[in-house]
Formats: sequence, structure tokens, C-alpha cells
Amino acid sequence: RMDYPQAQLLAPRGQPASPLPCWGRPWLLSQIAAKDLDRFIQDHLKPNPQFQKQVSKAIDVILGCLRENCVYKASRVSKGGSFGRGTDLRGGCDAELVIFLNCFHDYKDQRARRTEILNEMQAQLETCWQDPDSGLSLRFPDQTVTRALQLQLVSTALESWMDVTLLPVFDAEKDHLLYPPLPAQTGSP
Repeated sequence: RMDYPQAQLLAPRGQPASPLPCWGRPWLLSQIAAKDLDRFIQDHLKPNPQFQKQVSKAIDVILGCLRENCVYKASRVSKGGSFGRGTDLRGGCDAELVIFLNCFHDYKDQRARRTEILNEMQAQLETCWQDPDSGLSLRFPDQTVTRALQLQLVSTALESWMDVTLLPVFDAEKDHLLYPPLPAQTGSP
């Protein structure tokens, strides 16, 4: 939910842009001076900086919990989604955390153990999430994706939320046996 639900930054082809009520009166985006666009984006489209800090801290807590307490150890994590790319918007945004686990032997093993690992991750997060100072609550919505654990970080005070997807995957980079050695080349090409 944006602060201005009637705002349409990109109007359908051939139709005028909807007015954006900003700075106390309606504006057309095309009427905002180029020098004011960064300020407009920061003031009206980007999430509250306090919320961004809370989410960043919460993601660190989530990853720390999984690294320290989970039976399955992560070899590395890749952050994505709008939060990971810095393209998050006010109201709600998403973060995708691809967690490379060293417990899988191959992709088939990943598929076979997926449910067990997702259940373990959720149990660990429910146990670890005891930080009332974060200003965020942790919720687990109905799981609609079978390959990932979905959760939400919600700030009722700031009227913002972050959808977070944890995706445990096989770390193929660490398994040099998957890639046979290249034959040695002799002579000139």
C-alpha cells in the first residue's frame, strides 16, 4: 500500500498521468522539476529510513539465527529482491535470501530434503525471534511456495512490511566433483 494509492507513475499509453498529491497539493509527475525528483522519490516512494534500518537489522538477526542455531549450516547467502537491490518502495517490499547449504550432496538431495529443512528453519526462527526492541514482528503466512520459507517482517508503528523469502539451495560451487577436469591442451591451438 502506497501513501497515495491513486498515484500512477506510468500511465497507460495515450492517457494522461494521474495527479500525485505531494507537497500539499496535487502534481503531475511530469510537472516536478528534474532537480526535485530525487527528493520526491525519497519523501514519497522510498520506505521510511527507520524501517529500512529495522529490516536490515532483522535480516542480520535471521541470518545469524540460521547460522548459529540451525542444524543445516549455510556456506554463503545471496540477498535479492527489491530490498537487496535498493529498489524497495514504501508500504511493502520484498527480500529474497538464497541460502547455500553445505548439507546437500546434489540437487536430488536438495529436492528430497526440502520440506525437512524448511520446517527446521521455521522452528529455529520462531525460537530465536525474541527481540522486542527491533520494532518488527515476525509472521509466517500460509506457505504457498513449496521450495521456500515465506515470512513477513511487520512494523505496525510505521505501517510498513517486508515479505521475506528464504530459499535453501545446494551449493554447486563448493562441489568440484560436479565439474570434471578439463583435458590438458598440448601444442598450439
